[in-house]
Amino acid sequence: MNTHHPSQKSKMNDKTSSAITKKPVELRFKLFFVSSALLMLALCGLTYVEFYMDPSVKQEMLGLISLCLGAIAGVGVIIAYITILWSRLKRFFNHEGRQ
Repeated sequence: MNTHHPSQKSKMNDKTSSAITKKPVELRFKLFFVSSALLMLALCGLTYVEFYMDPSVKQEMLGLISLCLGAIAGVGVIIAYITILWSRLKRFFNHEGRQ
């Protein structure tokens, strides 16, 4: 049995829809931050391997791991940045059309 008044139901839908729209934005910023941190870590690893380690198989393996981590993190940063930019452009043009 539904005890909610129709106006209460629409208010609840407004609250949940705003929470739903805010959640992906926060998730995108978290993805951007984590990917950026991993990219910096990979670049630091590459710098360490290149300048501070003696030539060896270990150096090559750590360099390869850092390179792979950097590539994955770089793709994550690009994807997160594009999705953040796209959502902001959509919001801008939607508000622009209403005025």
